[in-house]
Amino acid sequence: PPFCLPFGAQKANPAELAWLKWYETIPSEVREIIRLFPERQWHMLSFLARCGEAAFDLTASNPALAYALASNWVYHRPSVQRPLRSARALLQRGKKQRDVLAWLGFPPTEAARKTLAKVIFNAISVSSLLYIRQGMFDVASFKAMSHIPRLNAGAIRIATDPILLPLAAPTLLEEIAHRREEDRKPKTAYMLQDILAMHQLLFPNRAHPGPIRQLRRLLEMHDEFVEDINSASSLDTDIPLPSPPITGSESILPITTARELAEEGRLQHNCVASYLERVAIRQNVYVYRVLWPERCTLSVARRGAEWVISELKRTCNKSPSEATRRVVEEWLDRNAGMKTNRAAPLELEDAPL
Repeated sequence: PPFCLPFGAQKANPAELAWLKWYETIPSEVREIIRLFPERQWHMLSFLARCGEAAFDLTASNPALAYALASNWVYHRPSVQRPLRSARALLQRGKKQRDVLAWLGFPPTEAARKTLAKVIFNAISVSSLLYIRQGMFDVASFKAMSHIPRLNAGAIRIATDPILLPLAAPTLLEEIAHRREEDRKPKTAYMLQDILAMHQLLFPNRAHPGPIRQLRRLLEMHDEFVEDINSASSLDTDIPLPSPPITGSESILPITTARELAEEGRLQHNCVASYLERVAIRQNVYVYRVLWPERCTLSVARRGAEWVISELKRTCNKSPSEATRRVVEEWLDRNAGMKTNRAAPLELEDAPL
């Protein structure tokens, strides 16, 4: 986009023109680097304005570290009363990046500095850096991140997850790291979650599959498991499901039994049957059958006290039309005030259909 912050209007009203005039006072080199961050641009702008040239140099050489320092109250314990003053003092004293890492709770090593410098702009967020920091204190996770030449959202999500990492060989991680489709959303991690869930349902007494070496093989395995789970007669379809968290409509029907869930997977050629544990036991996902404007499977996920769209897919996981998405969003908006007493989910993300 040509502008960051709230400045993207094509036809600006007087208030927007005032914003644009203010925006023009920001040096062009600062604007260019700020706009690369997908979120917390104001925090980064404040950090650069308050902390000067040293902050700009850090942002240019190690954007993820600069981002963490700009929001240091998240990472430094205990939180300081004046975060930007503390950041400025740290930089003005000429501290090395390893010293900044130590102050933010990361390992103060050259390996940690190099690893953090590989995080691309689109993958930088508060949560991703928290997961990276946690992963740096795990030998297997840190080793995986150290050997990946480029850290995007997909690679970070798998490398920092002790459950998913054993499923992915280094060759698969590197392939994911170079996929632009994985820069902001960890699509392969979702698929690995699906594969693991389906494997546990189909073969509860077997060790997990893996390590998977190529994305092509992962896609084949996913499709094979979908076919197997939708044709399996051994699945327990008598498990009771909880009441739906959101009342259905004429065109959006809650799936209220495990048998219906299995049938939905067969009819729609997706792996929604593997959601049985998440719906019945963890109760952080619920599934609906969408009939109009087109036939889709909808899953909603618990976020705090609300339910949000997790996945909306047509048969064989094809994307829905905008008309269908609008119908589902409007239905969800009408129920936006609905609260629930269920416990919040523990997972970082929910897997797709």
